Parts: sequence; C-alpha cells; structure tokens
Amino acid sequence: MNSSKSHKLKVVALGAINGILFGTLLEIVLRSLFLYEKYLRDKRPSGGFSISYFPYPFSWWYLPLLSFVFVTLATFIVHRYFSRYIKFSIWFWQTVGVVALLGYAVYLILRSFYYHYLYFSEYDFLPIESLITGIESDLFMLLIASPIIAAFNLLFALVLKWRKINLP
Repeated sequence: MNSSKSHKLKVVALGAINGILFGTLLEIVLRSLFLYEKYLRDKRPSGGFSISYFPYPFSWWYLPLLSFVFVTLATFIVHRYFSRYIKFSIWFWQTVGVVALLGYAVYLILRSFYYHYLYFSEYDFLPIESLITGIESDLFMLLIASPIIAAFNLLFALVLKWRKINLP
C-alpha cells in the first residue's frame, strides 16, 4: 500500500472518530436535557388529569450513526478535493464541519419530502405548508447547531495539534 492511500485512510479514520465523538456527545446532551425537562415536569403538581407525553426516542444509536456517516463522508470529500487549498489543520476540520452540515441539510430536506409524500399520498391534495414548516424548523435547528459544530471541530483540531497529529 502506498503512503498516499495510507495517509488518506488515516484522515478518514480521524473523521470517523470525530463523527462518533460528536454524535455521542450530542446524544448525551440531548438525553440529559430531556431527562431534566421530564424531572421538572414531574415535579409540578397534577391538575387532576395527566397528558401522556411522547418520550424521547429510545434509538440511542441514531445521532452517533448519523454523525459518523456524515462527518466521515465530509472528511473524505474535503481531503480529496480541498486539501491542497487548505493549509492549516484547524481550517480543515472547520471545512469538514461545514460540508457535513450541508450534507445533513440535504438529507433533512430529502427526508422531509419522502415522509411528506409517504403520509399524504392517499389524498388528492398535498398540504405544502406543512412540508415547508417542517423543513424550516429542521434548517433552523441546523442553524442553531452550527456554532456547536464549529466549536467541537475547533476543539478536535486543537487536540490533534496538541497530540502532534498534523493533518492534512
């Protein structure tokens, strides 16, 4: 195996580690916020009737897997097509975060279209307002998540620099 393929494999492996760490951290934070909100809701006195709240999804693997896939693909794309233009490791990982965020935005839009047409396929009309509202809320959440992704990738790049792993 030549060194360029080996170097590319190391970079993609670091991207996979970045994705798994970010997805796991995000899952822990979101699950903790959900449990804290549930604790606060259970502390309030009941008004005589109870509303069944839909619990947080029990798919603990969804965010880490999704983050793993998108960050690994983004790392491969950035390393393959943009590494000659990016000279610093910090900018490399920030670009990976932007590309992963754009890929996830495309995924959310395609998923919204798929579910929208799947659930409303038996009707003659398609309420396009509900589709647009769903896409807007998903993209707004990505806008809120973008500084978190930038901060995490900055921290990841600084840890790699501290460990003397100078990539790309």
